[in-house]
Amino acid sequence: MPVEQERAIILMFANSSSEEIKHKPIQKGKALFEYCTMKTLREIEKSNLPYVIYTEKEQRGDSFEERLVNAIQEIFSQGYQKIITIGNDSPELKATDLIDANRTISEKNIVIGPSMDGGIYLLGIHKTHFQKEIILQLPWKTPNLMPAMIDFFRKKQITLHIKKRLRDIDTISDVKCFSGFFKTFSYSFLQLLSYLLQEELKQFRCMTPLNYIAIIQTGRYNKGSPQLINSFN
Repeated sequence: MPVEQERAIILMFANSSSEEIKHKPIQKGKALFEYCTMKTLREIEKSNLPYVIYTEKEQRGDSFEERLVNAIQEIFSQGYQKIITIGNDSPELKATDLIDANRTISEKNIVIGPSMDGGIYLLGIHKTHFQKEIILQLPWKTPNLMPAMIDFFRKKQITLHIKKRLRDIDTISDVKCFSGFFKTFSYSFLQLLSYLLQEELKQFRCMTPLNYIAIIQTGRYNKGSPQLINSFN
């Protein structure tokens, strides 16, 4: 089948905002995750590509990687040849990134969008590349995912097209980083980020020394580093 006739679809693999706040340590972050989901959907719709959303309601499996590969396998079984998988937590993602990925994916090409933390925010894969058992063995949700994927696909002699590196939103440190992007995001989004930073600061000021130490030990602030807290002063 000619590349231009192959069926492509975008898979937004992301939890609902209610579920997201259970796993990401951002105080009162539900509104932020809802905003990110809507922003991502707007970019998807601009691409004019069909899409499907898999939240925790549609996902099947005991681990992140199991849920992800099960979703990909299910979509490929519906007759699609190309899947562009993304999350909902990369505010810099644009429709042009999705369009470009669709044009690039083929039996010889794969597209990967690396995130700042060593993971990925986009995976554009052709049906011929999909090997469930092998992909399950990749170090998902670790800083080693990106290099492991590069090694895996290069060994398969598949050409990798690596997109620009973007930051995703996992912690209050990421929120603080995005709050400085004055020319990139809307005023309402920047207001939301400012509110979350203020709420985080309030929580810190109310902590006892013992609570503070417990949070640092559990990696509550940017993998255990107190530098983020100090920067508020």
